[in-house]
Amino acid sequence: MSKLVFITLLVLILCGCQTNKSIYFWGDYADTAYQYKHEPTEESFQEHLATLENIVASAEAKNKKIPPGIYIELAMMYSSINKNEQAKEMLNKEQSLFPESSQFIQLVNQKLLGGAL
Repeated sequence: MSKLVFITLLVLILCGCQTNKSIYFWGDYADTAYQYKHEPTEESFQEHLATLENIVASAEAKNKKIPPGIYIELAMMYSSINKNEQAKEMLNKEQSLFPESSQFIQLVNQKLLGGAL
């Protein structure tokens, strides 16, 4: 019985020591995205926008990559506040990082900005 307890504790300790091996830097994305989606206020919009901008600014410093979709989400948010040039720039950056998403990005661009990249 004591061996079983010892092995169980050892497994729990080893599992608890596991580190985050993500190649992407997510920052506070989950927290602010949740807040913004469930309570869409101007304040939650601004907090989530700041988080997305922080992810872009901080990823390189942390030797991480920018996650797929971050630039698209930034483009959508910029477009909603009539920052269309910044939105277009974000879509171009997403397409450059993830060329396999080109068709999707073209569709998003047409819906948001009504034109070609």
